[in-house]
Order: sequence, then C-alpha cells, then structure tokens
Amino acid sequence: MEYTFDDFSKIADNYNHLQKIEKRKTMLFMTLVFFITLLFSSIFLLIGVYVDSDVMEGFYITLIFPGIALIVLVLLQFLYLSSKPLYDYIYRLAIDQINAEDGLGIKITIPIKEKDFILDGGLFPLGSTRYTRYKLDLIDSFGCEVEIRDVTIATQANKTRIIHIDGLYYILKVNPEEQFQIRKKGKPAFKKGTLLKVDDEEEFSLYTKSGLMVSQKYVELYEKLSIEGMQVNISGINGAIHVGLHGYFNFRSMRTIDKIRFEGLKEYIRRLIKIAEKIHEIIYY
Repeated sequence: MEYTFDDFSKIADNYNHLQKIEKRKTMLFMTLVFFITLLFSSIFLLIGVYVDSDVMEGFYITLIFPGIALIVLVLLQFLYLSSKPLYDYIYRLAIDQINAEDGLGIKITIPIKEKDFILDGGLFPLGSTRYTRYKLDLIDSFGCEVEIRDVTIATQANKTRIIHIDGLYYILKVNPEEQFQIRKKGKPAFKKGTLLKVDDEEEFSLYTKSGLMVSQKYVELYEKLSIEGMQVNISGINGAIHVGLHGYFNFRSMRTIDKIRFEGLKEYIRRLIKIAEKIHEIIYY
C-alpha cells in the first residue's frame, strides 16, 4: 500500500518526535556531566580560597572540563541527529512495504550485539571491535538464506584506529567446495586452522585449505564486485560464504523524511538484495 501525503506527514511527525526523545536523553546526560565537572571545579576553588592557595592553579585547569561539556551541549542543541529512529522506525516501514510489494519476508534486527560472524568468517583480526547498525535476514529468489549487515569493523594499534571495513557484510548460507579466502590485503584470521597462500596477484591474494587453486567462479565474483568500486574480501567456510564490501553504504542518516527519501531508501534496500542474488548467481550458475 502506497503512503499518501497525509501518511508521510504523520510519519515525519513521528520521526521528529522520536528524534526529540533521543536528543533529550543525550542532552540530559551531557547536562549531568556538565554539573559534575562544575562541582569538581568548585571543590578546587573552595580548597584554594580557604585551605591552600597553591590549589588555585589546579582550579583553573579543571575549568577546562565544564567548558568542554558546555560546548558539547551547545553543539548538540543544533547538530544532534540520532540514527536509532532511522533504523528502528523508518527502515522498518520501508521493509514492511518492500515485503508487501515484492512478496518477500525480510526481517530487520536492531540493535545488534554479536561477534560470532567475525570469528566465523576469519576475514578480520580476532580482536576487532565492531559496530553493526542493523542486520537483514531474508531468503533470496534462489531459496538461499542471506544475512546482510551494515558494519564498521576496526582495531586499535597504539593511538591509531585501523578500519578494516566500513560498509556491508554478507553471509550466504551455501557450501563452497573448500575453505578459501580472496582478499585485498591482510591475512586470514581464523581462531583455529590456517590457510595456505596460493596466489598473490596485484589486485588480491588467494588462500585455500588445500593449497590448490580455488574455482575460477570465486575469482570472477571478486572481480565483478570490485569493478563496481567496492573493496572486496571473500571467505568460504563450511556452510557459508562471507563477503565484505568496504565503502558501500548509504542512508545512515536522515534529518527529514518525505516520499522521495523514503522511495530512495526502498530502492537502496532492494539493491542490497540484488547484490546478494548476484553473488549467488555467479557462484552457482
């Protein structure tokens, strides 16, 4: 069922209301931080005035913290935008419409607290931190179970944050002929077992369990996804193929919602599903 102008007006009002709730929570937290730091500075002031004047130097230093908290409060007032209402409200509405229009059964999960998929896929370091914005579960047109995540996976090295993927992470529940990886850089990161390097091309490195060349269709999959401007990592394990697409993402923020933006979001979600079907088509047909 298509939403009318009145429907979008109500959706926009609901979205703005949810944004205000999230903003109020954050503002309340930062206000609490401001008063705590201000109290801390006041204690230093009292000690400096009535007990030890040498403490006054510490008082001036502590004024930095309530000052920072105050600046953050002002910025939040004008710039704050939460992603929670977008994923938890607008995405759900879009997915409900896609399910109705396309006869699909997409399910969205928000928020996500999991790490097993990183361990299973072995594409990124085991100590990586990850932020999953949402996960889509569906059955594609080939009857394959698919999981699609919008993720950021990173590690911290000294003071440097290394982002391994900021984009989409696909898991297709299919059985590859053997365990393998095709990756742009880095090495396989499985908790148990190792893979042997087979080939080291300019564009990618190839690893397999047997040390023999992997089926050409997986190389073709890597090349076709790379042509579309994506940085690709592929891992084939028992019962699944994992595909990480770095740099491919959209609709992570939305200040206002209207028919054009809503339809754009629906088309974006449909593109995510088409990528899954393209992966399946290349490796099975």
